[in-house]
Amino acid sequence: MPQAPRYDDDDVVEEYDVLETTPSSAKSPSGKSSSKPSAQGGPVLRKQPSQQGAARRPSAPVRPGPDPQSEGEAQYAEEAPAQGGRNQISARNAKMIWAICIGITVLGLGAVVGDIAFDIFGRRAGGLPVSNANSGKGGGTPKGTPERPKNPDEVKALEFKGLVQNEMQRIRQKKVYKFFEQAYARFREARTNAFDKKASGEGKDTRDAAWAEAIKGYYEATYALRLLEWTYKQGADEDFMTAAKLDDLEELVGLVKSNASALKKEANIRYQAAYTIISAYARDIKDFRSGWISKDVEVNNVYASDKYKPVFVDAKLKCEKAEQMSPEFDPKDIEAVKE
Repeated sequence: MPQAPRYDDDDVVEEYDVLETTPSSAKSPSGKSSSKPSAQGGPVLRKQPSQQGAARRPSAPVRPGPDPQSEGEAQYAEEAPAQGGRNQISARNAKMIWAICIGITVLGLGAVVGDIAFDIFGRRAGGLPVSNANSGKGGGTPKGTPERPKNPDEVKALEFKGLVQNEMQRIRQKKVYKFFEQAYARFREARTNAFDKKASGEGKDTRDAAWAEAIKGYYEATYALRLLEWTYKQGADEDFMTAAKLDDLEELVGLVKSNASALKKEANIRYQAAYTIISAYARDIKDFRSGWISKDVEVNNVYASDKYKPVFVDAKLKCEKAEQMSPEFDPKDIEAVKE
């Protein structure tokens, strides 16, 4: 008769489930079993079926995992204190933050209202013209950085630039420049006043009168600018090519290469100095003509109105004569600017 195979005690491990025999009525209100012994005896062992019919040898003792409910309770107990005292803003700090936010908002609105009412930043007035310093196509040098010539042409170009800058300082002390400066100041004041009347919603007659004065100021400033240019063009070479951008080293070198001897003539140096000053103001003055007289309906109506023409017609005629190929100026003005 064949004999059944023998196994050592450790070869076959039969698994059993422990079935709780404590009746539900014996459990405590908290859900845990009562400490009283069961009236029906000890626990019943139920044999678990082996997996796929093969015996298992556990390699290590199996430890039961934590109860999910108890683990959650423990975790909550550890984390709860951290959520209570941190990242909370007191009532005093909250009020302080609100006060700062409100203050910033009020200051910002105040700056906007002030700029609209009083033109604090001078945008409507166009501001003082900015010279074309350091605005070259690449030859300019950043502010504070000394220009170092690399060749003889650059040396001559920088010498010419230095002479022109010195002459510009002298021109600003002359009567003809003062004459222009006063006319330009009147133009800016009249233009700003017209902008303010328009922004504040003044009546049509008030606005139209302000625009008429601004148009008059435009013609007077243009006339004075032409007188300044004409004064310093006298004696300069007719074919002298001025540098549009004095701080453009590449452009100055081009003048040196084309006609180096012309850059040594005093009359040419003076004309270049006057031209550089004129360039700083000319665009600001012309912008009023192209941006307002020509394009704004209200200003254009004033310009064409027979009612307001007498305000600026004389200044307009003087300016047109000064802008001819052979400019004409009032003899009284020429006499006034003589040194």
